[in-house]
Amino acid sequence: MPDQFAGVHASYEKTINGRASTIRRTLYSTAGLKQGAAHDGPVIVKTILNSGGHPELRYRKNRDLGSRMARGVRKLLIPHYKRGLCPPYELYGSIRDVPEESWQDERLVVEKFLPGSFDLPVIKYRYCFLFETELNLRTAYDDLLCSSARVGDNEIVKAVPEAVMEVRSRLNIDFSAIDYFIVDGEVTIIDANKTVTTARAWMTRYEFVRDYIDRLTRTLIDFAER
Repeated sequence: MPDQFAGVHASYEKTINGRASTIRRTLYSTAGLKQGAAHDGPVIVKTILNSGGHPELRYRKNRDLGSRMARGVRKLLIPHYKRGLCPPYELYGSIRDVPEESWQDERLVVEKFLPGSFDLPVIKYRYCFLFETELNLRTAYDDLLCSSARVGDNEIVKAVPEAVMEVRSRLNIDFSAIDYFIVDGEVTIIDANKTVTTARAWMTRYEFVRDYIDRLTRTLIDFAER
């Protein structure tokens, strides 16, 4: 969050995510690797920022007319301009394959690819919540980067790991989706989101997702009315 907005929440009686000033990955991820680490397995290179850094890019773009004009010129003149500002995730079979420039780029972090191989499906967990309205899912993806359009089995898991709840508390988030893996009984959190969305296809396919959205909507209305 830009510094000038850090105290805005104090001007309001109630806020949603008002105290969540940052969700930077380095605050909670334990999957990070240093260059030269003795890790035997695939790795993933990500942006440190949430959603590839797109919220920060939109903020910079819309600050003033000059910023919008300068960005427009750069976008026309520089090939793959947006891709350079918001690098996509990259997978590598070994830590030794990660390019030197990725290690030197402060916007990026190198992490273990927690499924441990490039075999499908990938089993990932997601804990969604707005205040005390919750949905905790175990999802099998037919895609290494877990595209919401490539889903197989999807089921509710009642117990939310203590490590996930600790991150929720520490980041001061009221509305979020926290993504995590469970490998050999160990919980590793990989993403804590404030830009939460739900795929339309999931609404159609899964009754429990529709139920969660209905409960979330009622919670939001209650929050506003009270």
